[in-house]
Amino acid sequence: MTGYDGNIIKHEIPNVVYSNDYHHASILLPDEIYTYRIVGTGDSNYTLPDGIQTNGREQNFIASNIPIKNYSIHEYKIDWDRLLAREQGVTVRIDQDGDGIFETTISSDMELTAEEFKEAVSRPVLSFKLTPRTFNLDSNGVLTAHVELISGDKNRIDQNSWKLNDISPTKINTEDNSWKLKFDRNKFSSITIGEQVNFELSVKIKNTAINPLIKLTDSIRTIQNQNSNNNSSSKGKKK
Repeated sequence: MTGYDGNIIKHEIPNVVYSNDYHHASILLPDEIYTYRIVGTGDSNYTLPDGIQTNGREQNFIASNIPIKNYSIHEYKIDWDRLLAREQGVTVRIDQDGDGIFETTISSDMELTAEEFKEAVSRPVLSFKLTPRTFNLDSNGVLTAHVELISGDKNRIDQNSWKLNDISPTKINTEDNSWKLKFDRNKFSSITIGEQVNFELSVKIKNTAINPLIKLTDSIRTIQNQNSNNNSSSKGKKK
């Protein structure tokens, strides 16, 4: 690493120099893919320019007026081969509180705007798990989806749009950053019986035209009562 790591200034990468006065690193002879790390020393904005010469023309990537908070870490990796092919060649990892865990990863083309960045960071990232882990289709009770907010703005979630295999919950219990969604078991009578059966949970995101639906999957075991199977197989038999 060359630059400020949040505690001290380091000079470890050959052909890279860092200016403490301007808080800026320059690559003198770029010959590989570098990781650019931006560390927040206060609540502010920054602009990251980068460019290469190809076929006698200068090609540039720019992240313009990107907001950053104190202690936050933004890491950029730029794949010029993909960018020049007009693909999403920039990967940005975001650690909001500097704890070493990157909660959000976004992709960009030649330009990343502040609006695109804010949209990506505020987009909710969720985890999802079903209980019980063995689901008896013939029993009474409920199937519960446990959902937790990992990062993003929970207010962007449309609470009226939760669906599990296109079935709406009968009850929603809301906590600070989590939800318990209750589904009647009799709504899933057509589910396949098996050791690993996939369920898909979906929810809509407000105020976006880009990927307005979050989809999550979990697999559980599904069974039917033995008595139910016996009753079904004995129907139509003569004594």
